Amino acid sequence: SSPLRTRGGGPSPLGLAMSDGKEPAGSIKHDYEAGAAKVTIRYTAPKAFFEFEGLPMMFMGGYSGWDGVTQELVAPMLPEKEHYVAVIQVPKNATSLDFAVGDGEKIDYNNGDLYKIPFVPSV
Repeated sequence: SSPLRTRGGGPSPLGLAMSDGKEPAGSIKHDYEAGAAKVTIRYTAPKAFFEFEGLPMMFMGGYSGWDGVTQELVAPMLPEKEHYVAVIQVPKNATSLDFAVGDGEKIDYNNGDLYKIPFVPSV
């Protein structure tokens, strides 16, 4: 079971604290390049959610509601001005990118739900 799907019951398998859905969510902006099969995500962290500013952020997610995904997709998010940025490859048959962002201590779980970027699958 993915640590991002765990709600409430016990520690995450990655050892990260989960948002209980009461903390404010960060914000995302994205650019999807269908021809290049990639999405660039810009994440702005919520104020005072992450305890230690300056820690590296990680993108943690999966595709299409995680339908058929056995391992999570984890990628570093690099600082860029007030955002953290990740570029994620998108399979042609993906209908969405579902994810959370964490700093190694806490995960921003989007107020109790995953962030979701919908796609129209290419053929």
